[in-house]
Amino acid sequence: MKKIVCPTVVVAILSFASCSGSHQKKKSDSASSSPKESKEIVVSEEASISQPEPEMSSAPLEVESQKPDLTNLHLMGTEPFWSINCKEHQMEFSPNIGEEIKLLTYKKVEGDGNRIIINANYGKDTYLIQITKEPCNDGMSDKTYEYSAVVKDNQNNKWTGCGCRDNKVFKTNYFDLPGEKTEILNALLQTENNKMLKTENLSVMQTYARKALRGKGCPFGSPYGIRVQAAYFWYIYNALPDFVDTHERHHGYYEDQNEQSAKEKLLAYSIYRLDRSAENVKALFDYVRPMLKNLMSPESYNYSGLGDDVNGMINCYDELVKIEGYQASLDQTYAVVDTLSGTIEYVDGKEVFKPHDNCYGFSVYDLNTYLLRHLNVEDTGDSFPFTEHLSFWMRRRHEGNMETVYEILKEVQEMYRDESDSQ
Repeated sequence: MKKIVCPTVVVAILSFASCSGSHQKKKSDSASSSPKESKEIVVSEEASISQPEPEMSSAPLEVESQKPDLTNLHLMGTEPFWSINCKEHQMEFSPNIGEEIKLLTYKKVEGDGNRIIINANYGKDTYLIQITKEPCNDGMSDKTYEYSAVVKDNQNNKWTGCGCRDNKVFKTNYFDLPGEKTEILNALLQTENNKMLKTENLSVMQTYARKALRGKGCPFGSPYGIRVQAAYFWYIYNALPDFVDTHERHHGYYEDQNEQSAKEKLLAYSIYRLDRSAENVKALFDYVRPMLKNLMSPESYNYSGLGDDVNGMINCYDELVKIEGYQASLDQTYAVVDTLSGTIEYVDGKEVFKPHDNCYGFSVYDLNTYLLRHLNVEDTGDSFPFTEHLSFWMRRRHEGNMETVYEILKEVQEMYRDESDSQ
């Protein structure tokens, strides 16, 4: 069986909207930001970003003849974790972890090349957003952003953060998408070219990915009672459309029990077939990094089991790379298990493969046991801990993103380290 934890990192990267958990909104008398003192990610309770808070000036701006360009403009902040995506006719505002996204309507937009002032409405609530072109740091990474941002509403709530222009392009691998399905998927993703997607094409995909991560309706239990990969199994892997090769789809328990619509199955496919090259995975993570805790609160990170999985995969990698010739062993094992799906039997002391006609030939246990033998490692927890993650790294090796995924996992681990240690 192909271990379904493998692509969950990609799903997590896509799902950059709020999940469970909550923080109090900042009021207008919140303390100003303080700079980050080291590479270790430590967020002060008194700080949201290291950029000094700009004054919300009421002086008239020198307005150019054209309205300021908001194309691909993205704003975000920490403590609380909020974000704004600027669209053509509205702004998608996520005020905090666990709160619903508000669609703000533009009322007035003005500014010059260095500063933009936006007045927006959400029902009876009004918002004032000031964006200033100056270096800004979010207090959680070494990345410097192009803009600083301050958001205020008529309830005296205030959010401070950074902003950037998002011009990234994300590659897909929809090689087996039938021609008659192409037009439908393009309409869902709002694109004419599904081989190269832009961030504005991902909003529908994001909504479905959030559903997958939360696991709502998954037969394995609530999001706090299941592993994240179990939710991925139910909403992505077990929801793949029939045109995906039968050897790659799920067979067995819970087969054909999903109630996803045809369009939802296409969205599951669109996520499953995202290009997993090192460059593409890195691009997805770079985009999501500032909003990661909006995706998953520290509480969810721990109780969903994702924290244990991240730690286990990192520790497995650290031990694996110490083994001489591990690359060749991973490559040889992948060639066997992905060209001949079956179980391992022993006849007269020799390995014999009994083939099957579906993807459930190898169990994770069989596969990792087989990997240990080819790595010349005894199958004991003392000699090689975290054995259950070996097949994860085998597949990352095949995809060519092994080192990149390792660095991403290390960064995720660091981002949640303080919260995990305190719970």
